[in-house]
Formats: sequence, structure tokens, C-alpha cells
Amino acid sequence: MKKFKIAAIFLAVVICILALTSCKDKNGVPSGMTEVVSEYTDFRLFVPENWTPDVATGFVSAQTFDKSNISVQVLTTQGIASSDNDAGYVIKYNDVTYAGVSKFFEDYYFYSLSQTLSGVKLEEQYTSGQSLGANTYACKYIYTVSVDGTDYKIMQVLAPRANKIYVFTYTATAENFASHTDDVEKITENFIFA
Repeated sequence: MKKFKIAAIFLAVVICILALTSCKDKNGVPSGMTEVVSEYTDFRLFVPENWTPDVATGFVSAQTFDKSNISVQVLTTQGIASSDNDAGYVIKYNDVTYAGVSKFFEDYYFYSLSQTLSGVKLEEQYTSGQSLGANTYACKYIYTVSVDGTDYKIMQVLAPRANKIYVFTYTATAENFASHTDDVEKITENFIFA
């Protein structure tokens, strides 16, 4: 009876391992996704197979049939250090210190964007409980903007790591935004920092 229990436990462990590893191929690409490959990145980005990867623009990006797209931009900071503020760290960028990625977004990134484009409106912001891959220090923002008479909805996830801020951006027309949010969620969940 004891041998039977040990064999059953061993078999259960093997089945679990096989189930977990079958979700990715031998190169770590999740099932149903393809990797957007660039020799200049320090991360791995996977998109659904029906999206078209593009690295020719200088950004790592991909788009759908309706031209909705995602991209990743990496900003190099002057340093990210631990702190006793609410965020637990500070970011120094362009000689200004920000109390975490949320203050960086609000006081610099979004402010700069709103100075460049008129009619930018912040719709939603999530400054805790967000992640980009395994990075749980991320913040997520959703805003709208009108460009040449077309209304766009944009979601950005900003995640600090080492001395960089990774900016994941999903852009779609307002009417197409919701149709790709499940794909975008899968993309951000499978993001890997190298």
C-alpha cells in the first residue's frame, strides 16, 4: 500500500510538471504566441500569433489587423533607489527625483504628453496591484486622446527595473480598444525581463 501511495504521488508530480511545461515551447514561447525578437532588448515580448511583430521602427512593437498596436519603450534613468516614501523607492530622471513610478508618470510623463497633445484625458489609473511580467512595482494608466479627428484610447504600464523604466503601451481607436484587451493582458502577463 505504501508503494502504491508513493507511485501515485510521483505520477501526480510528473503530470503536473508536464502540464506546466506544455504551455510553452522549448524556447519558452507561450502556446499560441510568437516572440518579437530584437537583439537590442533586455526583455522578451510575446504576442498572439495573429499579431504582426515589428522592430523596424526602433521600438519593439506589434499590431493587429485593425492597426491596434502595442510597443515597449525603455527609458534610462539616472538611478532608482530605495526610500521610505509610500512607493518604497525614488526615481531620478532628468535631474528630478520622483517618489516612485506613479509620480514619474503624473509629474513628468503624462504632463509632457498633455503639453504636446491637446485633449488628453486620464480615464483610469492603477498605482498598486499591477505588474509587467513578474515586476509588481508597475502602475497602469488608461487615457484618451484625439488626433486628426480620430479618438484613441491608450493603456500604458510603467515598470521600474534596475536603472530603467519600461513603458508598455497599447494603442487602439476608441471603438477597437476593448476588442484586444484580453490579448494585451496575456502579453503583459508573459513579459519577461532578461
